[in-house]
Amino acid sequence: MLLKKRLLELARQCERKSIPVFSHFLNLNEQTVFHALRTELPPVQVFLEGGYEAAERKIVCFLPVMEDSGYLSSVLPVAAIWVRPKAPKFSGDCSHRDYLGAVLNLGIDRNQIGDILVEGQEAWILCREQIASFITDQLTQVRHNAVICQTVSLTQLHYTPRFKEISGSIASLRLDSLVSLAFGLSRSKAVECVKEERVFVNGKLTVFSAFEPAEGAIISVRRLGKFRYKGFVNKTKKGRDYVALEVFI
Repeated sequence: MLLKKRLLELARQCERKSIPVFSHFLNLNEQTVFHALRTELPPVQVFLEGGYEAAERKIVCFLPVMEDSGYLSSVLPVAAIWVRPKAPKFSGDCSHRDYLGAVLNLGIDRNQIGDILVEGQEAWILCREQIASFITDQLTQVRHNAVICQTVSLTQLHYTPRFKEISGSIASLRLDSLVSLAFGLSRSKAVECVKEERVFVNGKLTVFSAFEPAEGAIISVRRLGKFRYKGFVNKTKKGRDYVALEVFI
């Protein structure tokens, strides 16, 4: 597989030259490929980073063994672009698809773009650092809105993920039960999602319905969304497990 070969090449380059090396942005399926080859990597430090907490699309960061892990924040090649309308009073809200389409229409490969965070009339586009200036110069319109783009540091990324809290009782602390509760699915539909390889736990494809995620795990279900498993609360009188979730909206 080309991706596996490329990731191994990057890791070996990091080891051989003792320099930090980075992949492009990986989607969840590609991150699963990476997780499967971790035992084949040479002795380097490895991190997955997307630029903010709860990022879904991430780059693989290879660091020399002698570098402190805190060094990563100073070399991470991810930029945030703040996009806002020129005339807010005359602009409508745009969707994730609108922003993504506008960026891809500039001729940029999808693997150079991380998550796109939309909040009202504004958005933050995570991207590889080397293309940030190109996007800020060329992205002038999203849908029907004329926009202004500005590169900001990741520390200036003032985006707080929105979520709704859900709690309820489930038969057991299984993955399919949690997916069922989070998205209001029947147990059989949740099992189907797992079997169709649409469920990822902390970026790793998980194909076992009986898997029990740890507290704090972020679970993504393609075409449905993602949620954080906050944890077990207590046992009900009927012996069921009462749990709490945060579903991202």
